[in-house]
Amino acid sequence: MLTRRTRRPRGSAIVAAIGLLVAVALGPATGSVVRAADPLAPSGQRTTTRDVPEVLRGGLRVLASDRLASREHRTILGELITREGRFGTEVAVTIRLDGAADAGSVSRLARTGARVVNIGSRTVEAYLAPDALSALASLPEVRSVRAIPRHRPSYVSLGVSLHGASSWQTAGINGAGVKVGIIDVGFGGLVARLGTELPSTVHARCYAEVGAYTSDVSACDNGEVHGTAVAETVADMAPGVELFIANPISMLDTQQTVAWLTSNGVRIINASWSSDYLFEGPGDGTSPYPDSTYALVDQAVAGGALWVNSAGNMGDAGWTGSWADADADGLLEWSGSDELNRITLAAGDEVAVAIRWADPWGAAANDYNLQLLQGATVVAAGEDLQAGAGDPFEILEYTAAVTGTFAIRIVRAAGAPTTRMQLLVYGLRDTVSYQVPAGTLPAPADSANPGMVTVGAVNVASPGTIEPYSSRGPTVDGRIKPDLVAIDCAPTTVTAFFCGTSESAPFVTGAATLILQVSPGLAPAQLAAQLRSHTVPLGSPVPDATHGWGRLDLGSAPIAPAGGLAFSYPPTGAVAGAQLTGQPAIRIVDVGGNTVSTGSSSTATVTLALGSNPTGATLACDAGLSKAAVAGIAHFTGCSIDKPGAGYTIGASMPVLPPVVSAPFEILAEGSSLPLTISSSAGTITWPAGVTLAGLFAPIPASSGRLIEFQRSLDGIRWTAIGSGTTDSAGLAGLANQPTTSVRYRAFYAGAPDLPAATSYPITVTVRQKLALSASVRPPRTITVGRTVTFTSTVRPPPGDLPRAKVTFVVYRRLGTSWVLFRRVDVLTDTAGRARFSWRFSRTGSWYVRARAMATPYVAASAWSPVARYDVR
Repeated sequence: MLTRRTRRPRGSAIVAAIGLLVAVALGPATGSVVRAADPLAPSGQRTTTRDVPEVLRGGLRVLASDRLASREHRTILGELITREGRFGTEVAVTIRLDGAADAGSVSRLARTGARVVNIGSRTVEAYLAPDALSALASLPEVRSVRAIPRHRPSYVSLGVSLHGASSWQTAGINGAGVKVGIIDVGFGGLVARLGTELPSTVHARCYAEVGAYTSDVSACDNGEVHGTAVAETVADMAPGVELFIANPISMLDTQQTVAWLTSNGVRIINASWSSDYLFEGPGDGTSPYPDSTYALVDQAVAGGALWVNSAGNMGDAGWTGSWADADADGLLEWSGSDELNRITLAAGDEVAVAIRWADPWGAAANDYNLQLLQGATVVAAGEDLQAGAGDPFEILEYTAAVTGTFAIRIVRAAGAPTTRMQLLVYGLRDTVSYQVPAGTLPAPADSANPGMVTVGAVNVASPGTIEPYSSRGPTVDGRIKPDLVAIDCAPTTVTAFFCGTSESAPFVTGAATLILQVSPGLAPAQLAAQLRSHTVPLGSPVPDATHGWGRLDLGSAPIAPAGGLAFSYPPTGAVAGAQLTGQPAIRIVDVGGNTVSTGSSSTATVTLALGSNPTGATLACDAGLSKAAVAGIAHFTGCSIDKPGAGYTIGASMPVLPPVVSAPFEILAEGSSLPLTISSSAGTITWPAGVTLAGLFAPIPASSGRLIEFQRSLDGIRWTAIGSGTTDSAGLAGLANQPTTSVRYRAFYAGAPDLPAATSYPITVTVRQKLALSASVRPPRTITVGRTVTFTSTVRPPPGDLPRAKVTFVVYRRLGTSWVLFRRVDVLTDTAGRARFSWRFSRTGSWYVRARAMATPYVAASAWSPVARYDVR
């Protein structure tokens, strides 16, 4: 399982990694922060005094010290997410506020030097220089400041048949039409597998630093293959799935990623990771903090997506028990009189150790400290202060410098003994010497949201036996978790053995994709219940807190048998020899009238023939009168009847099913006018302009009060109703519409006892894109030679699910009296319609830059933007 520590710092690990920093005597930053003289405090705000350990957490208070040697300073920075700012290295931090992150608070943070990149409800993420940490910590509204750590994966198909997906795929159920999101740490090798192991197209939101992302899928390839293995597992189960991937770095990045996924119609989100904090609340599946991993789950489910989370790999690396201290020395006795819980680490191993105890969150009055020892030396510690306002929680991280045995020790620093102490250790190759498998679920695997499922692991070689490292419930409030288990250690093309609950989760995600294809109306909680019902029971009783409801087993494919045929679009009349105004489309339906979109019947061949044929005419279609259905619908094109006459019908047939016959329609003599026509107020528009459609219905005799339906289509085959209007005394009906792509429109009259159905021939309205060009240095401007300017083109309308436009940037330089093209660059827009281009003006003279969005199959090219001119000196 991948652990994404998006919220807890690497501070203690930093201290441990350089060894001697445990003993560093901190300078002024270790004392009290006196707020009375704070020049940034808002007017009228009561100032307080708060100790630095309550504000700068873990290694940040060490980094803020003025006692560090330059080598030690560089070592700490090497452990953190950093970037180069205007005045040197800046550290990525999470700032938690006492109140809302409003404009005033954000402004005061910025005045300390913080470069804010993400804003949550009570959390802000920013980059700032280490020497600005103390000023930031002195703000009255700042509750805590923690470093944003780097993400690290941990790895502790055959599952397709074992979990029952093979029969579903054979029946034509492959996940087509279902959108699935994967949030992970990295997608190494993914691009090379597009079109083979993975779908040919994958939508991406790839982060290079906190708050900055691109839609270029190759940017998610940071060398880490964990996410690619997850994606491959999902695609093995559901090869027709539409995948969305993202590798957010921070918590607020992840919030925005979830919003991106649900706004794009993603129905399932896979999270093969746990919280960076390990614990984020009291253990009842909730958190007091709005910017928590539990909030991510709630956000996704509220947006219509099932959240599938791995249970975690800490089943043999956790412990739960009450406080025991027979010798009253303030140290927890794990078993008997042993005050040390031992672990074995190899050189370079990275571990995180966290404890949680039974105090109220946000008001912990009992203070415990967490220590990691090598021999008698404390090499890492978690020693945040709990004095009535903190959380009952400590965490440390450590990177082993040498191979050896280490020990975990818990110290009661102040307050009463707790009735429940919990330990989790992430990253172990082995186990803790004293372990209790129950209650080892990290956040958010114990979420109380009914729209989330938690997945444990059984080994592919022994699928009836729980993996010893698979984390288990019950939750602190007694709920059953995990919900179910699936196999792990099945091979992928990027890793020979993908072990851990990280692989189990995407098997369940793939199964959910197949179920959702068959039953697209399921809400997240209903889909979760369906997954629990598709299991083979394991353990006793069922369910239990080890296996949940059992091992994933989809069983037989639920295919409704075809029961008949129905016209999706009925044929309507035309002039003899010309294409029918309504081209036939026939659905294969079950007894309930629902389209049979999967199974062998969904691709059966449908044949057309004239039913009633009053004049001995011939029916012809472009590809012949027989056509194989696609997903249960057979679309015929170019169909015509060669002789005029009234009362024609067309019949459709398929082996073993009863035929269907259309309503009667009329074929007019050559030179006749059609009874229904459509026109538009404009043939070409620039977005966001709209058009007014006019349908003219002029049968003989003319009739008012007829309902005319207006339809639109991207391909001229599949039509969707967009509204309707009633004809006036002149036979006119109108409708306003604002298209976002170039589109075909037609008008349709359904028919009545006194008049047959009618359809107009389609018209096309071309939509031209609109482009706005902005620059990091606003033109016109005189700039110095060597200056780099970044240009951003924002193209509207956004592409949504359609192909993205390329933006052509051109750079011109003035030579004498002429402007000469110096460079032309094409940049693909992201899913938000933005394209960026940076240009370094390396020569003096007059220059300009402009841009144009090029045409796609669905929208026309934009006009050229106004020029951005610069005089370079």
